[in-house]
Amino acid sequence: MIANLVLGSLAGWLVYWQVRPVFGVRFWRPEQLAQALAEGRSLQLVDVRTPGEFAAGHLPGSVSIPLAQLRRRTGEIDRERPVVLICRSGHRAMQAYHILRRRHYAQLVVLRGGVLHWQAYRRMRAGPGAAQGWQ
Repeated sequence: MIANLVLGSLAGWLVYWQVRPVFGVRFWRPEQLAQALAEGRSLQLVDVRTPGEFAAGHLPGSVSIPLAQLRRRTGEIDRERPVVLICRSGHRAMQAYHILRRRHYAQLVVLRGGVLHWQAYRRMRAGPGAAQGWQ
């Protein structure tokens, strides 16, 4: 009985932990991004990884603005359109989120788990070796 209560509480906490905002950061899971793209939403996909990482592969339609250059290049990002920030795992995208929030960008989302989770999601949906959703 107590074990079930503890396990239920732990499961609830784990679900909350996966969807909660971190310090006000809004996250999308890969399936949420895929849905928004399938709906044709006018999103700006901003990849903040290094140029080498971007060249090795990136989401179709994404633009490369490395985190180290973001402060100088914010003018390239439209304030009126939603921005999805992408990096390898989510850490640099969170830093980019805070930089852009301080510059009064309001429609910001971080791809939870970055390209690592995106690639895993695409493989799961399309099968092993699938390159769909990746350039």
